[in-house]
Amino acid sequence: MKLIISDILNKQELFTLYSEIISTPGWYLSRGSIQEQDTITSAGFCGLKIADSNNYYHPYLMGKINIILDKIKNECLKQEKILPNKIFRVDCVAKQKNVTTKPHVDLDQENAISIVGLLTPVWNKKSGGNFFILNNENKIIDEIEHKPGQFIVLNANALHDGKGPDIETEYWRIILNIVLY
Repeated sequence: MKLIISDILNKQELFTLYSEIISTPGWYLSRGSIQEQDTITSAGFCGLKIADSNNYYHPYLMGKINIILDKIKNECLKQEKILPNKIFRVDCVAKQKNVTTKPHVDLDQENAISIVGLLTPVWNKKSGGNFFILNNENKIIDEIEHKPGQFIVLNANALHDGKGPDIETEYWRIILNIVLY
């Protein structure tokens, strides 16, 4: 499955949520593409764990994210796609130019779903930071240009990679990742 859902958040909502997320205590600098292989080198990027299957680490943000999730689920229903309800993980990652990323799966489980959304309020095509879906041989089979407020819904066991910006940018490339099972 792959769905691209736009217009979930308007420009003002994006600016507000972006500001709240980057101002939230608890960011860590050792995030890697594969959480179990986080790094202590500068090759990593920043991560903010918001929730997992057992805890809401940032209840205020999770309240806002649940509203976003309901909107995404409603859009999926219009396309006759029903998303799972259990949360495996909700986190944000922040990337800047020259960050190292690796193809990965979010959850190797048959019916699990990943939702990946760009929360950066100002972004343009030349900023780069595209999202890639790959086959088992690490060959790109789909490239999606991220747009502010756009959410990509895909199978959580699909191999994918989100690059950092290609150029210096005024704003962090903030991605919200929701994994449901």
